[in-house]
Amino acid sequence: MMTTSPRADRSDRRGRDRGGVADLDDMIRRRPEMESGVAAELVPDWATQREAAIAARSAVRWPERLPAATPILLLHGTADWRVDPRQAMTMASKLLELKRPFRLVLLEGEITV
Repeated sequence: MMTTSPRADRSDRRGRDRGGVADLDDMIRRRPEMESGVAAELVPDWATQREAAIAARSAVRWPERLPAATPILLLHGTADWRVDPRQAMTMASKLLELKRPFRLVLLEGEITV
């Protein structure tokens, strides 16, 4: 969920997503090294547009913009140290509030694709 729109290059040849972040701000708070080591290098205009970039890449801030009729599958490993599993739960809560079709599946352990 790192982007504001679906991207084909985020999936492997079998159509599986390679992961994402629902809340970039939360990830940076928990893992500050991600700001200088990843975000600052990969996100255009990070230095001058940091807050806008975080908002644009944090789907948890704009779940109402997701297609209302498209079911969303949230998968997360319970031992994921890169992205806190609570991000998936927060996103699920927001989708529930909006009465959007979704399924949250928490898988035991760390999931690698």
